[in-house]
Amino acid sequence: MGPERRRQPRRRRVARDRGPSAPRIAFIAVGEFGAPIFAPWALSDSYPIPFQPYVLPDGSLANGATALRDACISLRAALPQITCYAGTEKLKVFMSRLPGEKLSETRDVGGAKVVVSGEDNGQAIVIHPAPNEFVLVGYRCEVSLTDDVFQWPNVRKVRVERGR
Repeated sequence: MGPERRRQPRRRRVARDRGPSAPRIAFIAVGEFGAPIFAPWALSDSYPIPFQPYVLPDGSLANGATALRDACISLRAALPQITCYAGTEKLKVFMSRLPGEKLSETRDVGGAKVVVSGEDNGQAIVIHPAPNEFVLVGYRCEVSLTDDVFQWPNVRKVRVERGR
């Protein structure tokens, strides 16, 4: 018999262009699958595809870096809650079907009707962990919630917190 061949590990590139692929995949990986970490590049590369670095030599952002930064900042705002509810009926990821399309989607999240709309590749994660609690994370979008807590007179007890 000849020498045994070992499988060589393959590097997989996630972002194929200068568009919004990496931010979209980050929201899906973390929100729907509970991935503990997301990197849009292989360990041996500092940018998604050759000759398209996220940071140019002069220090300015390029090639999709701004959208990826927005996605990471949004995820960081509520990462403990996102990882806790990832993959459950209490968490839903909202984004347009294809990059560049207008976002308009209505879904049920833990028994509440949630409508998310937006443009410019906006996306959101909505978590409904308890009957009177919602966690909204996202950028470039608007979120509308329909639940008993938002009906009169319950709406007087609604408390909204904003984080960064």
